[in-house]
Amino acid sequence: MTKLLTVLAALLLATAARATELQVNILGIASTNTNASLRPFEASFAFDSSQALWTGACSAEYQTSPITLTNVNVLLNGHAAFNAPSVTADLNHTGPCPGVFFLGLDFQSAGNSFYWSTDPPAAPNGADPIADAFLGLQTPGNGAWMTSTEQLNLAFDKISVISVPEPGTLVLLALGLAAVGLRGYRR
Repeated sequence: MTKLLTVLAALLLATAARATELQVNILGIASTNTNASLRPFEASFAFDSSQALWTGACSAEYQTSPITLTNVNVLLNGHAAFNAPSVTADLNHTGPCPGVFFLGLDFQSAGNSFYWSTDPPAAPNGADPIADAFLGLQTPGNGAWMTSTEQLNLAFDKISVISVPEPGTLVLLALGLAAVGLRGYRR
């Protein structure tokens, strides 16, 4: 039983090192060019950062990767402005050059268009650079939300990005806890 627990612990440690599913929540204020009234704006979505193309080469030119955003929700002034189970988006980035790095994300769906850009604090260099860049964001950035009737300028106040554990990691954790409980029960 001790050997089984050791093997399960080793598997858990080996697979829990990286989760590439990211949940992004952005809060801010929306305004128009002609009307200075401010309205609360909130966007949330999830995506798998391993979908993004990353050459790793220092380049000041944009690199664009199509990615799938899931569970996309946009609230404007506290009301649902857009909801979709999935949307194809473009992830744009430059870098990773010292002092030259940029992240942008945009999608168009059902007559709505969303654009968001920010400058991460440093060019990522880990095993999953896109996840590292999103997880390291401290500056929320700005963007635009466009519909068929209006264009809104967005100034974001807060961003939160969390890494969602992969299902395989959770299964291994459950197996490990069950084995520990079984061992305690047998004593």
